[in-house]
Amino acid sequence: MLAETNDPLLKSRLQMRKLALERAVLIENALAEFKQREGRLPDGLVELVTSGDLVMLPEDPYGGRWGILKMVEYSVRANLRTNPPQTKTTKKNPRTS
Repeated sequence: MLAETNDPLLKSRLQMRKLALERAVLIENALAEFKQREGRLPDGLVELVTSGDLVMLPEDPYGGRWGILKMVEYSVRANLRTNPPQTKTTKKNPRTS
């Protein structure tokens, strides 16, 4: 798609997205290596640099900051034991009873 377009605005946007994706893949690969070796995710992305998994943290081409979204295991059954669902009581309508 990038090679096929002649629209300079679209080409610029696609190049930026490609660069962001390439940098995200670098970070994801470093995270996977770190987790495999350490058995946990790093406390922050800087730890990937200090551990040697990344030479440096790549710049976000959009000007934002990279971050780690940690998945939290959540048990519905355990949550139901500690927070049982509230039963809703409804008043009967005297006109329909």
